[in-house]
Amino acid sequence: MAGRPKRSVDPELAACLRRWRQDSGLTHSSVAEQLGVATSTLTRSLETDSFSADLRGRICGLLDAEGGSVGLAGLSVDGISAKDLRLLHKFVNLIPRAERILKEALVRRAGGVKS
Repeated sequence: MAGRPKRSVDPELAACLRRWRQDSGLTHSSVAEQLGVATSTLTRSLETDSFSADLRGRICGLLDAEGGSVGLAGLSVDGISAKDLRLLHKFVNLIPRAERILKEALVRRAGGVKS
């Protein structure tokens, strides 16, 4: 059995990822999915402030940072500010609920039975 890869402690990277996740309004599981790792792997890494070389590279890529640090004040994607990205994220999360409400309204209006 090969075991887990060697990890190195990096509290600064852990703090940056925590701050980015919270500022972005994302859950641990959604960040883990973006990183391509299990939620338990991300949780363990954040609890111990330690990361495998592979995970460190994925996090830095996600944060688009040099040396593992990120400043949200200057973060933008094609001119969209971090604040606007957070609002967009909240809006996107509302879409499934809005679709469900619209479907229910259309069924009621048609006098049909919900499927």
